[in-house]
Amino acid sequence: MARRTHLFSNSGTARARAAAKAAAEAGRDVVDLTAGEIWSPLPPAVRDGAIEAIERGVNRYTDTLGLAELRGALAHKLQIETGQAWRSDEIAVTTGAKQALFNAAMILIDPGDEVVIPSPYWTTFPAQALIAGGTPVFVETRHRAFVPCIDDIERALTSRTRALVVNTPNNPTGAVYPRELLVQIAELAIARDFWIIFDECYGSVIYEPHVHHPIVSLVPEVRSRTLVVNAFSKALALTGWRIGYLAGPKEAIDAVRALQSHTTSNPNVIAQHAVLEHLRRDDPSFETGCDPTWPPRGGSDSKN
Repeated sequence: MARRTHLFSNSGTARARAAAKAAAEAGRDVVDLTAGEIWSPLPPAVRDGAIEAIERGVNRYTDTLGLAELRGALAHKLQIETGQAWRSDEIAVTTGAKQALFNAAMILIDPGDEVVIPSPYWTTFPAQALIAGGTPVFVETRHRAFVPCIDDIERALTSRTRALVVNTPNNPTGAVYPRELLVQIAELAIARDFWIIFDECYGSVIYEPHVHHPIVSLVPEVRSRTLVVNAFSKALALTGWRIGYLAGPKEAIDAVRALQSHTTSNPNVIAQHAVLEHLRRDDPSFETGCDPTWPPRGGSDSKN
């Protein structure tokens, strides 16, 4: 086997999920907290979008980066969330956030590069850095209620630092990074010339008094060195549908296009249409102050 197969093992969450499933099938009364899944029915718009696409016979490839209408809707979603203009060519639709993160690792990290990761961490972060040939560098946070200290992050930087993973709200700790820390991280990334991989997949699962802040909205200048990762798995309770997205500078998304063309080709077309219908119909940002005919129905991508 290739040497890289010795750098990582099966996902710990996947192993725990399999053990919980086996226990339930054996008759045990199991409360399964092994995976980040929302036990809720699908939103009606998601179901309707999928069923309508199936009934229309939508079964062919889409653009490598996803439906043009969906990328346009995601650009609008990001504009609402960040207060900045986004274009569809700055968005890549992916097979879940995990592929978005994998894409980020593969287009950013060269062998020998270091990736700073606050600890505790989701096990996929260091595994993907290793696959790309990088070296994970961990910053302990347990002594600070799981929120890293900017001084600790700065001490972890070297001339080989290529990226910092910022995961807020954090998996597995639940910590929400405060505004002040995110500003400090953004300013440090600019000063020390490294990328930020900003994983905000749990941004919709947050409780007062905490507030989730997109880092690019706090320091717009950091956007040229930030890749934003998100998915609909948590917000829409559709983890198994595998639909996420990556947003960043056009040159990064162009690199993702080339990479993704050799991996998944495109995300699942039915899941794409399902999420697009949600954004058209159920997302509040599309119901207030927005042209009700946008994104347009039809178009060349929707017929693929």
